Amino acid sequence: MDMIQMLTHFQNSLGNNIESIMQQFLDGVCLSTEGWFDGEKWVEGSFNSTLESKDLLVGNCGPKTGCEWCVVWPVSEESKQVKDILFKLTPALVDDHYVGPIDLNCVIANGEAYVLEATPRFGYDAIEGFVSLWGQGMGSVFIDLINQNDTFYSLAMDEVGVTSRLSIPPYPFAKEWHPADGDRPVRWRFEDTSNLWLTGVMYSKKSKSLVSAPTDGTIGVSAVSGKDYYTVCEALRSLNRRLVIPDLMWRDDIGSGIGEKFFELADQGFSAFGVNSALPLPASSS
Repeated sequence: MDMIQMLTHFQNSLGNNIESIMQQFLDGVCLSTEGWFDGEKWVEGSFNSTLESKDLLVGNCGPKTGCEWCVVWPVSEESKQVKDILFKLTPALVDDHYVGPIDLNCVIANGEAYVLEATPRFGYDAIEGFVSLWGQGMGSVFIDLINQNDTFYSLAMDEVGVTSRLSIPPYPFAKEWHPADGDRPVRWRFEDTSNLWLTGVMYSKKSKSLVSAPTDGTIGVSAVSGKDYYTVCEALRSLNRRLVIPDLMWRDDIGSGIGEKFFELADQGFSAFGVNSALPLPASSS
């Protein structure tokens, strides 16, 4: 019924001359795998995979917002998701002299990867989680990429990065005539600065301090990395609780259910954090 209602909506909005592609629904793990390309070849050490939750509310309920929290971990070029999925793009990227990150979203089911789409851009909010694993500044990374330096990554291969979307009402339902308030104070501890990626924040001359911007309500992203997945998730929750922003919204079930997905990926032959390495996962999540 959802599909019929959506197709009817498209017909009413766009008319009858609509071309569409129907895809079979597969019940599996939705996995994103990314690599960076320097115009001629893949950049060594740039490969990573992401699992995310796109739903606004705890328990994966509510509208889809793109990403409310995500988990990013490095994978080697020998991993199945790189060799069997990403490397198939190599001829097309060489022909286009493509420079930058390229990502494939897939459903992993029955031991196979079923590709949904390619996204030649930063994946919000996965890029913040990935950068937390780099060990160096973004500017130097981009400069080295342009200069085709293959070894610019000091990637923490035994760590995982986790991010959380930060927002205030009326996100995600803001309109031009109904934006978020542009005067809510935004405060955080100095020691948390390196873990925050704030985008919907501006300086107020009136209060001489940082406040929320009158945008869609997105404040930014918080990101934490480390070697123990469950400890990282708890550290991210603790960081978010320390923020002082009136009516701040974020999912406090960060990382819920991902441990099971790690094992499911590993059972199907794909590289998952803590399962295909010397880092055993705890028996149960926090």
